[in-house]
Amino acid sequence: MSILACKPVFFYGTKTIEPTSRFWHKLLLMPFDLNETKDAILKPLQHHKIIDFVFDEEAIEILFAKSKGHPYFLKLLCHYIFRNAHASKTIVTRELLETIYPEILLSLAQDRFSSDLQIATDKEQSLLFACSQLADEFTLSDIKQFISGNPNEHVRRLVSKELLIQVKRGCYSFYHPLFKEFLLFKMSGKLS
Repeated sequence: MSILACKPVFFYGTKTIEPTSRFWHKLLLMPFDLNETKDAILKPLQHHKIIDFVFDEEAIEILFAKSKGHPYFLKLLCHYIFRNAHASKTIVTRELLETIYPEILLSLAQDRFSSDLQIATDKEQSLLFACSQLADEFTLSDIKQFISGNPNEHVRRLVSKELLIQVKRGCYSFYHPLFKEFLLFKMSGKLS
């Protein structure tokens, strides 16, 4: 059995006679709720009989808040926690997460966010950094202060590059809050 994990747009534009459409059963995986997040964290540990690596409830809630239930980011966060928790017997708590979180964000930057940022032009990157200082959802009016002329074209390109998403008409946000956090962390000089 083969499993292909991809963005939903992977199959858009393919004809139903093409192998990519015929041979794959498509299942859209939506963000997890808190209980599903807990299962996604704990069940792999139970399955592999890893009994000396435990997450407390508060840590699970923090991971849910950071990942917004997104399976890919939840998996990455857990991978980095497992890799960066240096003790053989570990209880993952809020305090431990706060201690290793800069290492986790650096790993996310190297493995995912830096390449995401590279697809944007220099002007678009400047706009992304400026927008990271705005609220989680922002409007074209908010963006106008950072760019001369009409920001529609720049925003449209950033949406097409999947770095911004349109929440509703004239309202945008970053594709994931962790990407915004990466931009803020990078601006602070804590990431090179």
